[in-house]
Amino acid sequence: ILTLDQTLLRRLQHHWPYILEDESQDSSLLQQEILSLLADHADAKNWVRVGDPNQAIYESFTTADPQLLNEFMSKADLSHRLPNSGRSTEDIIKLANFLVSWCIKEHPNPNVRDALFPNYIQPTPPDDSQPNPDSRSGQIHLYEKPLDPQEESLLIARSVANWLKVHPDSTAAILAPRNERGKRIASLLRDDFGLEPVELLSSTLSTRKTIGSLVKILSCLINPASPKKLSAAFLVYHREKRSDPDQWEKIGELANLIASLKHPETFLSPNPGSDWLDTLPGLTQSDQNFLIDFKTSMGAWQEAVQLPIDQLILTISSEIFSDASELSLAHKIAAHEKQLSSNHPEWDLPPLLEELRSLARNESRFYAGADGQHFNPDDHKGKVVITTAHKAKGLEWDRVYLISANNYNFPSGADDDSYIPEKWFVRDNLNLPAETLAILKSLSDPQRPLPEEGIASLNAREEYIRERLRLFYVSITRAKKELIITWNTGRNGKLRPSQAFMALSEQVNHTKEL
Repeated sequence: ILTLDQTLLRRLQHHWPYILEDESQDSSLLQQEILSLLADHADAKNWVRVGDPNQAIYESFTTADPQLLNEFMSKADLSHRLPNSGRSTEDIIKLANFLVSWCIKEHPNPNVRDALFPNYIQPTPPDDSQPNPDSRSGQIHLYEKPLDPQEESLLIARSVANWLKVHPDSTAAILAPRNERGKRIASLLRDDFGLEPVELLSSTLSTRKTIGSLVKILSCLINPASPKKLSAAFLVYHREKRSDPDQWEKIGELANLIASLKHPETFLSPNPGSDWLDTLPGLTQSDQNFLIDFKTSMGAWQEAVQLPIDQLILTISSEIFSDASELSLAHKIAAHEKQLSSNHPEWDLPPLLEELRSLARNESRFYAGADGQHFNPDDHKGKVVITTAHKAKGLEWDRVYLISANNYNFPSGADDDSYIPEKWFVRDNLNLPAETLAILKSLSDPQRPLPEEGIASLNAREEYIRERLRLFYVSITRAKKELIITWNTGRNGKLRPSQAFMALSEQVNHTKEL
């Protein structure tokens, strides 16, 4: 459109006379082309790009290409390097720089030695306003002993629990390879150590519970003739009474009565002389109030079913939530469902509810509140944040645990390595998405022959290795004062430490008990 409509292009160029692009290592070709058009007017030099190619960690599952930034830098009118960082101790900086140097010069797979660029970090100068934390002996641990995943989780949980007792005013994070592993460690901390972690995963436990409450109410509105769903909605309606054991026990008894209803309409909209409440002898006034309040709200919600989905969610939320964070989350959920409804105008309430169910089951991604991009680690001193290395990008903590640094999560190209994108049930270790994309590209160009089977898989494998090396680098540089790296043998007990882990371990040259 911008290349065809010069009037629109000039209008947008006038609207954005300066373009400041952060995290430009994550730009795609299309994004770069659009920004290039917007910046290309009246010989103006008005496009400022900031980025670090060594932190390009989204390439394997987005259209980002870190090579675009490097090509841009080689042609830019002006290029400034910003090597100084006051985030980490000098020892942690040296470790990150060693990983870069090792990758470029010594990685066992020569094809991936270009994964990291020689952009070495330098500490801040002595008079800088953000000095580096002091280095002390024993702040970096690489735990070399082989552990199975359960042993590794227990080791990390015990270590962080003990550390937080001594450092209640400090920040800590556990960087897990995937969301599911992070959730299991979060459960371990809650159940065995009495710690409530902060989950920065695909969604937090509190987020899933809030969404689940809305799901139960909406499920009942779709099928009010179901006593089971009506009973579940009753429990959600009175969820805030859980803090009073006596009241909550009574709510449970009343919910069981509702679940035993043969004809729920005799409770929700009875005909004269057939009110279910009149058939319940021995109800106290308090019991009747619990039931009548819920019945009244259900009637109002049933009328509100005709409203757009976002308004319906907000109507329900205003009655069942009182906590500010839950109300804020409810607004985000409403906006999310409104967008879905706009994208799929043919959808009525059931498919929109199914999307909410997938969020509650954590099958779809949903970022809200502390889950989102405005997360501040300093708001959670004395607690441990559990997240993935990808989501940790841009954040920093006093102590960082990088776990599962084995040759599955950080492969190097060895014969016994396996790769997440390559499914075990596909013959010859083919990467089907990569093979399909290669075929589609060849079909789009009549002059290009069909690719040889397996070449695209090999290229994708090497690009994945490169990205995981950059992810290792990003993980190290999240630590301000202390860094612990562990590995595990996997479910089958056959995994080994990654090549990067072993190289760093030799550099640190010591392993201490945690």
